[in-house]
Amino acid sequence: MYKVLIVEDDQVQRELLKKQLTNSEFSPTFTQNGLEALDVYRSEFFPIIITDIFMPEMDGKEFIKKIKTLGKTSRLVVQTSMNDPEGIIGVMHQQVFDYLIKPVQTETLISSLRKAKESFEIEFTRRMLELERENKALVLAQARKIVDATLLTSKSKFEKNLFKNLQESFSQGSGFGNLLSLISIASSQPKDENMNTIINEELMNLLLNNAQSCQQALIVFSEIEKIISSEMKLESVNQSRLKAILKDGIMAVQRELKLRNHSAILAEPVIESNKNSALIDIAYFEKAFSELLINAFKFSEAGSSILILPEFKKGKFILAILNIPEKNDSASQGIPDEYSKLIFEPFFRLSKTVKEEYDTLEFGLGLTLVEKIIEKLNGRISVFNVKNYLDQSERNEVLVNFEIELPAFIE
Repeated sequence: MYKVLIVEDDQVQRELLKKQLTNSEFSPTFTQNGLEALDVYRSEFFPIIITDIFMPEMDGKEFIKKIKTLGKTSRLVVQTSMNDPEGIIGVMHQQVFDYLIKPVQTETLISSLRKAKESFEIEFTRRMLELERENKALVLAQARKIVDATLLTSKSKFEKNLFKNLQESFSQGSGFGNLLSLISIASSQPKDENMNTIINEELMNLLLNNAQSCQQALIVFSEIEKIISSEMKLESVNQSRLKAILKDGIMAVQRELKLRNHSAILAEPVIESNKNSALIDIAYFEKAFSELLINAFKFSEAGSSILILPEFKKGKFILAILNIPEKNDSASQGIPDEYSKLIFEPFFRLSKTVKEEYDTLEFGLGLTLVEKIIEKLNGRISVFNVKNYLDQSERNEVLVNFEIELPAFIE
């Protein structure tokens, strides 16, 4: 349940709000004026506040000013009968999130609160992500020698397990492993009088389907080789066009998004200038973005949201894609630090679970493809866990963040 502080002096309105929020994801706490609400807020944080304007002891305008001085990130929704334009403009200048004029329909109220919730979570996650980046940069600067040694160990570990991963990748699901088994089965089928093997239709279809999977894998191998050996068609893309590309990318994977009832939330880009741009090969950037989205859908909790945070900062275009991960095969959550480099190596798969409903290769090549694309775009990709402080359960939930950095400039 999502906590909402409600500041309303009218008993009838309080009862109406209570009824409107029944069976919703919002849990209301009621106060009768700004003074009482401040006392409650100082002892307990609320992500969303609904306040009236005209109230005794401390009215809504004064209450909003006091809340702002506390430096908190709560979203303020004003619900009042005041509908004169000057009064509305005056309140909106206090940077409230939304302004609702009574009487408010239930659908309108819930919609406003959901937008406020999304806005709060985006800003809060951005702050937590920035802290995580700073912490990682500090650790890296203080322990570079240790990190280098760890990378060497990880590389050695990867080389030792390469053929094991190859075997698992090729033997699980459709593809090389199944094809070899099916060929063995086909060779044992009955023969006609001319010693020609008789293969029934079902077996033939299985052979064809698995041959197609093998062909798709070879296409990916070829595509990775092409990316490595050829030049990208780089072009300047401004922030508006980048946002449109990201929107189109989400629309292009709607089938995969709906398979397990996921949602994708694209935040407004954080910009340094209205003239921010990045140099990208659009077709390859779209391919990398699509692969990262599908990867997030495959390994996220069913019904959860994938958060997409674009940002221009210090000469870089940063794209963070965060998801709530399922528990992996070792019953832990997220991606352990020791695998943060290995996960981009070909054939390396952290999860051995095959999810054929996504109609993607299960050979551990998708993230390798993404990394090669980003490198050719003169960028870098990384992955790390971020503590999910929005999680109000006791699960110690984390978010997995796949983060792309590309060169950017101001036109």
